[in-house]
Amino acid sequence: MKTKRRRVALSIQITIFVVCLAVAVMLIGCQPENEILDCESTVEQTDDGAYIVATMTLSQNTVEDVAIELDVGGSFKKEIPITMDDYVAGEGNTYTFEKRLKVAQVITGDYVITFKTATDSRETSFSIDETHIDGSEAMPSGTPSPRPVRKSGWTKFWEYVGKNADRLLRYFLEHMRNTGIAVGSAVAIGVPLGILITRFRKAAGFVLGFANVFQTIPSLAWFGLLISIMGIGMLPAVFVLFLFALLPIIKNTYIGISGVDRGVIEAATGMGMTNLQILGRIEIPLALPVIMGGIRIATVVNIGSATIAAYIGGGGLGNFIFSGIAMVRYEAIMLGALAASILALVVDFLLGRLEKGLTSKGVSRTKRNEREGAI
Repeated sequence: MKTKRRRVALSIQITIFVVCLAVAVMLIGCQPENEILDCESTVEQTDDGAYIVATMTLSQNTVEDVAIELDVGGSFKKEIPITMDDYVAGEGNTYTFEKRLKVAQVITGDYVITFKTATDSRETSFSIDETHIDGSEAMPSGTPSPRPVRKSGWTKFWEYVGKNADRLLRYFLEHMRNTGIAVGSAVAIGVPLGILITRFRKAAGFVLGFANVFQTIPSLAWFGLLISIMGIGMLPAVFVLFLFALLPIIKNTYIGISGVDRGVIEAATGMGMTNLQILGRIEIPLALPVIMGGIRIATVVNIGSATIAAYIGGGGLGNFIFSGIAMVRYEAIMLGALAASILALVVDFLLGRLEKGLTSKGVSRTKRNEREGAI
């Protein structure tokens, strides 16, 4: 029956995950498109040198994944990103960018310049011969040949992943670092504190209530309070995550140790075991599943909460989410959320295996622990 319940719970989790993934992909496919409304390319010769000039008008004022690809006679091909420094004008809902590429000299041949955004593509072309170089004829210009590209949500997502693979790895490691330090510190303090209040029951209500206060204050409010003290960056982010991890670890440690059968404790005392021996050989092993449950919950919750660390420069996968919100790039939001979700599921699985490996076969959570509120 217990195995069946676990399978049902796992099936529900997988179903929710797949539904959320499908909705996210649909949103990516429906996101506002950055269309190329107009574009033109030419070559200019001035007193200070020759330039290849590419001008494009976009429907959005964003240059993320916007570039031009230059192909000269099939012998030279290069993709050059467009930056906000190339912005020249804007009117209504149109935004014009101009890229000027200085060249050592103008060569003869066919010039193909492709303008690209995440959702659109246009190509311009012109030919230059000796009459253009010696000034007998004016330099030609290329106008766009309509070639719109409408990409599916999956295509946009995987293209975004490919272009940001290095950032994904860096943010992923930052996310693990923030969560690891926060949860590790919470375990180092929370488990001994949870054990301590089992010896001093009068202090238990105060300690648990104090830890619960940390959970009631929103994380953004914590960041606002701590920025004036710790500044921005990793330190305040990890400190807030540490505070959020304390309650489940302290509470589950307290309930796990308190839930050990008093008859077993009395039998061990009668055999001459010291308090420290009882704690290490009986109480902690019997309470380990409950304690590990608190650590697993603290870790999974922290992995999700750690995305907010990017808001104050703490790094992590939240960078994708916040940049996606700012740029209306659903694939960026999905990448950050999906990576954090996968990390949480993998870490929860690994901690579950660790719990199983550390727990004696005859030990399981008691009904008393469940009734008394183990998380």
